[in-house]
Amino acid sequence: IDHTNQKVQEDSKAFIKWLMDDAGFRAIRLDFVLGYGAWFQEQYVRAAGNPYAVAEYWHGDVQVLQNYINATKGAMAVFDFPVYYTLKNAIHSNDFSGLNWGGKLPGVMGCDPMRSVTFVENHDTSHLAVVGGKFGDNNQVCRAYAFLLTHSGIPSIFWSDWSDRGADVQNQLVALCQVRKSVGVHCTSQVSIAASQGGLFASYVDGKHGTIAFKMGSSDWGPNGDGWQKKAGGHEYAVWAKGGI
Repeated sequence: IDHTNQKVQEDSKAFIKWLMDDAGFRAIRLDFVLGYGAWFQEQYVRAAGNPYAVAEYWHGDVQVLQNYINATKGAMAVFDFPVYYTLKNAIHSNDFSGLNWGGKLPGVMGCDPMRSVTFVENHDTSHLAVVGGKFGDNNQVCRAYAFLLTHSGIPSIFWSDWSDRGADVQNQLVALCQVRKSVGVHCTSQVSIAASQGGLFASYVDGKHGTIAFKMGSSDWGPNGDGWQKKAGGHEYAVWAKGGI
């Protein structure tokens, strides 16, 4: 498709506007954004009224993704592949030192969380050998979701993880979503990393209505102070909350 063609531009804008106004979508995903210029993508999103828009820019370098976001003048968010790679390695190795990037979370999640769509799996990673196939077993997947659903950024749940992994996984995901909503954790919530080492990652996450304390890994850990209530947990992870609605 020649996006320099005026007719192509007009049709693309009209189609996205139809998706928003008539079909009822409230956000859009642009596939393979490497295939055409970021300037066109910005145009299309702006013309549709600036809906939330996320791009599949498959790259593990956070600076490359930041450069792309800047090229769209902030109109696009990205699927946070640097977090995907870092989190998968951390959970498989039980070494969480890579989740602390100078006191911040990894990837776009740590530098521009409002434009970080975090994920455990997608329709490509679930079967491609180049990334080692599926993220992991049920316990590993739930640990990853526990991290993403309790921290900053905009977490997403892969449909097959919800539909195909059984009732126990579904119950854990529901509990995690409930505590995120109750505490009011949002994309730019403040995160304080308490530990990031072999066997342990721990953090505190401030929401609008309270605070979450989170740990994962094989080592024991508990939050400081009184008033914490355990709200969710599974194999080698736990979530506590103070406050909430």
